[in-house]
Order: sequence, then C-alpha cells, then structure tokens
Amino acid sequence: MTYEAIGSVGWSKEDLTNSLEEFLQVYDKRPIRSNEGGMTSTHMFVTWFLSKQINPKHIIESGIWKGQSSWLLEMACPDAKIISIDPKLELRQYISPNIQYTTTDFDDIDWEPLDKDETLCFFDDHYGIDRIKQAAQHGFKHILYEDNYHDGRGNSFHPKYGHLANMEPLNQGERSHSPKSALSLNTPEGLWLREAADIYYEFPPIYSDVDSTRGYKWAKISREEYLDITAAPLLTDYKNTLDIYADEAPDYTWICYIICKGKERIMKIAFGIIVFNGNYVLKETLESIYPYANQILIAEGPVQFWQDEGYTTSTDGTNEVLDSFPDPENKIKIVHSQYSEKDEQCNAYMQFLEQDNDYIWNLDCDEVFKPQDVETIMELLERERYTSVGFKSLSFYGGFDRYLTGFEERAEFLRIRKIYPGSYWSTHRPPTVAHRTNNPWPEKHLDFNYLADSLGVRMYHYSYVFPDQVHNKLKYYRESLNQHNCLDDYFNQIYMPWVKGGAADKQKIEDKYQGVHEWKPASRGDCYTTPFEGTHPRIVLGNIQQLKDKFDSQLEAYHA
Repeated sequence: MTYEAIGSVGWSKEDLTNSLEEFLQVYDKRPIRSNEGGMTSTHMFVTWFLSKQINPKHIIESGIWKGQSSWLLEMACPDAKIISIDPKLELRQYISPNIQYTTTDFDDIDWEPLDKDETLCFFDDHYGIDRIKQAAQHGFKHILYEDNYHDGRGNSFHPKYGHLANMEPLNQGERSHSPKSALSLNTPEGLWLREAADIYYEFPPIYSDVDSTRGYKWAKISREEYLDITAAPLLTDYKNTLDIYADEAPDYTWICYIICKGKERIMKIAFGIIVFNGNYVLKETLESIYPYANQILIAEGPVQFWQDEGYTTSTDGTNEVLDSFPDPENKIKIVHSQYSEKDEQCNAYMQFLEQDNDYIWNLDCDEVFKPQDVETIMELLERERYTSVGFKSLSFYGGFDRYLTGFEERAEFLRIRKIYPGSYWSTHRPPTVAHRTNNPWPEKHLDFNYLADSLGVRMYHYSYVFPDQVHNKLKYYRESLNQHNCLDDYFNQIYMPWVKGGAADKQKIEDKYQGVHEWKPASRGDCYTTPFEGTHPRIVLGNIQQLKDKFDSQLEAYHA
C-alpha cells in the first residue's frame, strides 16, 4: 500500500516550499483568528496556492462555515467571480459584498452558463466522492477537495478511500479502520476515479503529522502506515518563522486536487437487437435509442423453429425498416443470417462490437424508452458503475390503452450488462453475459423496483399489442419452449375475444383466467390489465395513429 498519484501537475515541491513565507503574510491578515471547525494554515496554504496557480474566472465554493475560506479565495483571485454555497449561511462571520451566496445545493444549480475550463470547484461540504461525480457530470474539470479522509472517517466516502493502491477488500461484515480495509482497486469508486480523472494529486503536508488529531491517531493506524500513504512533507526542520505551520500540522487530511476529463467522457453503450418479423414498433425502438448509442448492433433472421416453417429472412417489412433507417453517424451494424437459437443470434452481432464500449444494452424490437429515462440510466451508470440494470415493464395489451399488471409487472427484465474485451452472451433467456477475462468490477445491480418506484423509469413494452405479434409469439413459445405452460388455443379463445369484446367481455375473460397472459394461471399467478393513464414515449405518441391503423388492419385480416 502506497500513495499513488494520477498524472502530473505543473509545479514542484520546491515551488510549494518557496511559497510558504509569502502565504504567512496573507494568513496573518485572516479575519477569523480562531477558525475552530474550519480550515487552518495547512489547508489554507494549499487553497491559496492552487487558486493562484489556476487563476480561474469563476470559483464555486461549496461549504462556507464561518467564511474564512471565502475571504482567502478573494485574496488569491481578486478578479474571479465567486459563488459560495452553504445551507446555513447564518453561521458566517465573514461576509463579502462581492460574493454571490446561495443555499441551493451544488447539484441543483444550472451551471450551463459557466465556462467549465475556467472554473475551480472547491468542496468543503463533506459530501464525499459523490460530489466529485456531480461536478464531472456538470462538466467541471478543476476540483479541490478538502477533508479527504482515507478510511471512511468523517461522514462520507472520500476520494482517498477509493484511491489507495494495493488494498485488500473488506471481508463480508468487516469494518476496521486499518488502511488494509480500504476499498480495493476493483471498487466502482476507485475505478471511476481512475477513469474520470486526468490528475489526482494530494498536496503534501507542510510538516509530518507527529501528533495529529486527524491523522494516524485519529484514523487508528500506525505512524508507519500513515507515512506509507502520505506524500513526503515540505518541511522537516522546524523554524521559528514557520511555527504556526507546525502548530496546525495535525489538521492535515490529504487535501487533493483533481482534474476531471469533463462531461464529454460518458459511458459508451452499445445497443443489441435481435429481430425476425418484428416490424411493429421497430422504427420507434431505433429512434428512441439512436441519440444515445455508441453503436446499434442488429442480428436479423429466423431461428431454427422459423426455418422449419420455411423462412430464411423477415417478410413483414422488417428489412425495409432496417435498410431505410437514417444512420448519419454510422452507428448501425446489421448481420442477416439464420440461427440455431437466440443465444447464437445475440452473439452474431457481437462480432461488430467495438472494444471501447462499456455496456451492452440488449432490447427487443418492441421495447421503447423515453429520452429522459435513457439519460437517467446513463448518468447512473457513469456515476455509480453498476454492472447490470433491470427494468419494470409497461407491457401493453390489445392496443395502446391498457397494460399488464401482476405477474408481468413483478418480473424484472434484465437489459444492461457491463462488458469487457471478449465478453459474449452465454444465454438469451435469461440475458446473461459471460467474460473471457477476469472481471475487475464487483457486481453491482441497479434494481428494477428502485428505478420504477423511486425514479419513475419504466420500459415501454409493446409486446401484446398487434394480432400478428401475439399470434407469432404464441406459436413460437408454445410449440418451441413452453408448450405445457401455455393456455390451449390462447389466441382464438382469449386474445381475440378480449380485443373484440366490450368492457364486460374483457372483465369476464380476465376473471376466468386470472388475467390474460398466455401462461396458465398456475404457472404465473395473476396478470390482469389496467388502464394506462400515463403518456407514451413521444416517438410512439407522434406515430400513434399510424400504429393504430396497423393494429386495425391486422385485426381486420383475422376477421376476414
């Protein structure tokens, strides 16, 4: 275990040391002589030095306390516009007319007007590494993070804790204050920092922490362990002129400077689709994902079951949609073939997978997502490094006005998996990705109930809408996969009478079969329909009349 930097900064240890005397003249003018609970000289010097080095146009200060740091930032960068944030502004002892104060949380402010490259974010709000993730998501690059405790001390998870090299992971249920219990390099937080940061630099202490209230004694580690994870101090000999640095040396807590890659570094997602005679909402599916895709990989063609029925390719207009779909960014790769089963079909498009993709998002050709929901997912993946994501389905039935509840809503549709070089589909049912290399990320699942209930993210699944769609789905699943679980003559005895019937007829059918799912009630439990009172994705909504016309045309064909 050793201290490890990422990248290199534009100053030397000598530059820091040579600035100590100059800073003392500034520090001597501080308005708050006793800043208990706030920064003292060891971190004030760092803040002053870095601010002068960067000389930003804007400074965002989150965490004011009494206002000493606000004053310091003014002294270091008199021409900068300073925005200071704290939920308890009433605690300020220093208040400047030149500073914009607010109690609004950093992440809730619209930062779009600011030049991100010319802004320094100074965080002393104890929000942890999540605050750095927020800053990166907003596009900020320059971050100074103050109380950077190494082992979960304080009330949040800090960059130091996720960055220490060569650490052993915690055993289940273990919680000690030894550095060896810090999170290992294969944690989402540590990996995120390494991928998101061009620079991670811990300022060295001015003096080594001999008897610290916040260093090795406070952290309950040995002095040897402390020195091992801490950069060498600027000074070793005590000088009378610098005694205040020695007096306040115990307040050092690995204050660090981070340069993030910026907002342009987002997760790259490849969308994977298998399709055969799937021209129902195929165009809408493609439109809903195209802006967010690094790649869209499609395997078209029949599995063995449909080959035995005489098919070699789609005959319902699927290929025409694929061929005509606009692809100005050359994202779409298509393979046309025949397959033994859907496992093989999924792996057929993986030949086009570029190695810089972080995730594979598999979806069916009747699944559509709202743009804001895709953006929410991408932000969560970027910040939290989930390895898998499941969705709760809004499975529409017999049109666009009702959807399935019960069994269908209780099911988790696993759609997103983390991938590595050489990853492949081991099974399509359930969707499972296997890896040929050691997995450096611990499994971390984003639960479908949390997405739906807390964030309102659902998968719009037009899976039981069109008569042709249901008829072909039944034929394949009943005859090929689940013949013993499916209801007899489901299409003619349940689906079509339900679609053609009035409200009373629909209710009678649902009461008899505990809903309208093709599986037998004993196999799946209840699965009723309920009115849809929300809004369809705008892409579907914009084409709703054409889709309804398609539904009516197919229904009429079965009447004939």
